[in-house]
Amino acid sequence: MNKKVIICVDDQRVILLSLRDQLLRFLDDSYRVELAESGEEALELFDELSQAQSDIPLIICDQIMPGMTGDQLLIQLHSLYPQTLKILLTGQTRLEAVVNIVNAASLYRYVAKPWDETDLALTVREALRSYEQAQQLQAQQLALAQSEAQLRQFLEAMPVAVAVHDQLGQSYYANRLARELLGSAATEPSASNHSASNHSASNHPAKYLTYIAGTQQQYPPEKLPILRALKGEASTVDDLELESNHQRIPLEVSGMPIYNAAGEIAYAITAFQNITERKQVQERLRYGAFHDALTGLPNRAAFMAVLETAVAQTQWGQHFAVFLLDLDSFKLVNDSLGHEQGDHLLKAVAQRLQVCLAEQAFLARFGGDEFTILLRDISDLEAATQVADRILRAMAQTFDLDGYELFLNTSIGIALSSNGKQAEDFLRNADIAMYRAKAEGKSRYSVFDTVMHSQVVQRLHLETDLRLAIEHSELKLYYQPILLATTCEIIGFEALLRWHHPNQGWISPADFIPIAEETGLIMPLGRWILLEACEQMQRWKAQFPRDSLRYISVNLSGRELLQPNIIDQISQTLAETGLEPQHLKLEVTESSLITNIEVAGDRLKQLSATGIKLSLDDFGTGYSSLSYLHRFPVNYLKVDRSFVSRLCNNEESRKITESIVVLAHSLNMKVIAEGVETAEQLKRLRDLNCEYVQGFLFSPAIPADAATLLLQNGMLAAQCG
Repeated sequence: MNKKVIICVDDQRVILLSLRDQLLRFLDDSYRVELAESGEEALELFDELSQAQSDIPLIICDQIMPGMTGDQLLIQLHSLYPQTLKILLTGQTRLEAVVNIVNAASLYRYVAKPWDETDLALTVREALRSYEQAQQLQAQQLALAQSEAQLRQFLEAMPVAVAVHDQLGQSYYANRLARELLGSAATEPSASNHSASNHSASNHPAKYLTYIAGTQQQYPPEKLPILRALKGEASTVDDLELESNHQRIPLEVSGMPIYNAAGEIAYAITAFQNITERKQVQERLRYGAFHDALTGLPNRAAFMAVLETAVAQTQWGQHFAVFLLDLDSFKLVNDSLGHEQGDHLLKAVAQRLQVCLAEQAFLARFGGDEFTILLRDISDLEAATQVADRILRAMAQTFDLDGYELFLNTSIGIALSSNGKQAEDFLRNADIAMYRAKAEGKSRYSVFDTVMHSQVVQRLHLETDLRLAIEHSELKLYYQPILLATTCEIIGFEALLRWHHPNQGWISPADFIPIAEETGLIMPLGRWILLEACEQMQRWKAQFPRDSLRYISVNLSGRELLQPNIIDQISQTLAETGLEPQHLKLEVTESSLITNIEVAGDRLKQLSATGIKLSLDDFGTGYSSLSYLHRFPVNYLKVDRSFVSRLCNNEESRKITESIVVLAHSLNMKVIAEGVETAEQLKRLRDLNCEYVQGFLFSPAIPADAATLLLQNGMLAAQCG
């Protein structure tokens, strides 16, 4: 390790050597003493040692020397090596002269000649100690400057705005992001000057106009993180908006106190981040949480919040009604046209509903194909039903989806504010009423009453029992003969599903078939019915090869018809059973065709092309749109039992039946009348040239073995009269 150097200068060699010896007696090994006999030699020695990067803490110099005097040397050294301490040996006793030397050369001490060795040792030790302290302080200051520079670089590189504040809350440093965000003249002071008095207090956010987010209320000063940090409390807020350049900027502001070695708050650091984008994302998330992404309508969560408010307001006499709308057969649209077209339809429905409703109505998409409406401040039930009628009229109009014309039934359940206590009560009641509307024929509304609830419970039990019945094979196929009206010769059978409940006995198909369709159970049931009926028909064809039996008739639901793979399923069943296509007749209802005319028509054409016969069931009870009838390759029109039952005592029913027969014949279709129960009805149908009949007059639906006996008998002559 290089030793520190003490330089002694005197023109008298003896004095130099004596001075060196005295110094070496009390200096430790970390020092060495160098000698110079003139000022010029001393300067050369300084230059040499400086180039060698030697540390020179002290020079001891005589004043009176030839050439360059001591004070001249020390003054020159002061400008070149200001850190080296200087002791002057002099016989000069005039105070003025000494002061001049002290000031000019920044003299540490002067020692009068002749000196006392003890006094000299004390003076040198003090000088060296002072030098060490000065060096340590300089090192600390350098380290502090470097630390502050690094901190400044770190703060400048931080992705958030940062400001440093003094005890008065005034900022004396702000990084680049802070300066940009605040739009202020915040500057970066030098490391040696952090005085708050030299910097404007306007540099810190507390001096700006700050507001509670989303309001015009000033942000409470005591809650500002800057001021809380100066009280020793670290905090973060994100509900603050700062007004800068006439703009409101949402900020997240954090404040933290910084303590000195004495445990006192030295200053506070605040970090504040522009959270405009975060707020926008949060707003989008909040909007998404309460709105339907497809239609843009409020969603279930939003509706429930509004409904709960309406329920709370009933105590002040404000009445309301809850509507639950379900799009009948909407799944058929998805299954036949695809989900993209289904989405287009939902958006069209939402737009049409919005047009129907007044401002006080709150419309929401509840989920799937269900919509809810809250009618506020209604006066009575009539006010609610008027809105329901308006909705039904609007929804009865066709929807055009890229060239597809669709009719869409809508069932509406209504629950009044007098029908519950909790928000969930009204939704449950509206749901119950909606299913009642479906059961009554769809495309209508129903108002909840207390009797409905018990009926729904019964229906739930029935659905459970139906699933068990399918699992346990309790459902059976029965067959009702279809006869030639003129001779009563059996030309076919209609396969009808029957269910004998182990506890409740016979369950009407009108009760369980709609449940099967709504729950989707009709799909596996339909496949089983078709397979069973085709197998039975094939057995009859083998048993009675010369008989006039032409076909087996199977009902095909609208849901089945619109299945994309229905043609393949039917063709596969025919192939498995060996039944020829012309011996199968499929019956479809008007409503299943009108739901999706284009797709339904295409399916029927494909079925007809295979040789399968097609029958339009319940004609005259539904839409009966003659403009669409000619599109379908239908072989038979079936007159509904409601017309047949009034045929003999109601002129209107007779005329309707006659019109159906004439229409069918004009389109090269045959007519089947169902529900024939009396000989008089049979006679009237014959008079109208109705080709085929079926009903209790001839036979109810019977098991397969009983139907086989009828075929063996040939004709039901007794019933023909």
